[in-house]
Amino acid sequence: MKLFKGYEEIVENSKELGPLTTFRLGGPVEYFARPRTEEQLSGILERVAETELPIRVLGNGSNVLVSDEGVR
Repeated sequence: MKLFKGYEEIVENSKELGPLTTFRLGGPVEYFARPRTEEQLSGILERVAETELPIRVLGNGSNVLVSDEGVR
């Protein structure tokens, strides 16, 4: 996970989203970040900006339906 070196404690690979949504549905995402500070969020966003990875904000997971096939 070279892209997120230094952020290993808050970024996960292949995270299942089902347990994080109200309906408990949804497959994996390529990367899942849970920043705890503004600095962590800023650093992650800077790294993602260097790629073509899409960014999605999950919030509390309510009113969200995620495909069982996953999301990129």
